[in-house]
Amino acid sequence: MKVRNLRIGVLITLLLVIAVAFTGCSKSVKDEALEKVKAVDLKAYMQEDRDAVKEFKEAYEKDLKKAKDDKAAEKIMKQFKKDLKTFATKKEKVNTYIKLVKEQIKSLSEDKQKEANKVLESYKDKLNKLDSNKDFDALTTEINGKITEISGTTVEVTASQVETSTPAAKQVIKQQTVASSSSNSKTAKSSSSSSASTSKAKQRVWVVDKAAWTETKYRTETYQYTVYRTSDGKEFATYAQAYAYYEDNPCNFGAVTKTGTRQVPYTVSHPEQGHWEYR
Repeated sequence: MKVRNLRIGVLITLLLVIAVAFTGCSKSVKDEALEKVKAVDLKAYMQEDRDAVKEFKEAYEKDLKKAKDDKAAEKIMKQFKKDLKTFATKKEKVNTYIKLVKEQIKSLSEDKQKEANKVLESYKDKLNKLDSNKDFDALTTEINGKITEISGTTVEVTASQVETSTPAAKQVIKQQTVASSSSNSKTAKSSSSSSASTSKAKQRVWVVDKAAWTETKYRTETYQYTVYRTSDGKEFATYAQAYAYYEDNPCNFGAVTKTGTRQVPYTVSHPEQGHWEYR
């Protein structure tokens, strides 16, 4: 009997230890949410965007710490995930640029498409190593110029065009549309009001610095042309001119192909330039 009671006591003690252990190991929804917010890597964004992302993280960390319960934390975390998508990562910007350039390249002839894609491919490593919007703008301008030069057709995708075409930019527009249609329906208090105020503080607005414009540029083009050269070294642009000279100065003459260069104008349509403001 004593042995039986002893075994029962040991079993109960063991169950209590296991229960306490599981309770200690499990994390609350609030704690897990805070970890996920803190885990957002600033290095995944361009240098100029990091302050805004940092401010964004801090605002949500503050709101989560104030959350009264797991339900409130879940609601704040749901909003966090939506708002995080409004910040374009370096990878998203590079991929968007490549996508937009390829769309323009499609209008070229098959041979020119191959040459243009080779140029784009040769810059992929440099694009993926970029760490700032300034360098991104400089490198993409260089790539645009190289492709335009080898294709003879203007191919240009600006940094501003990329900014307004990323998945993040589309998410901003989506959120602004939803916010404008439901701005009067958000009347919940406590954690809900906290989340709503955080969302409002994180609105990003596209500000136009320069409207779209058209520019005329010139590129150097090589071409071949024919002249008529006499045996005494004279050159004439037409056969008739060479023959007239021949009649007065009997000598041999014949056609000669030469190569020259000339400046050819072309038009570049620049999209508007601007930047996102974090308000």
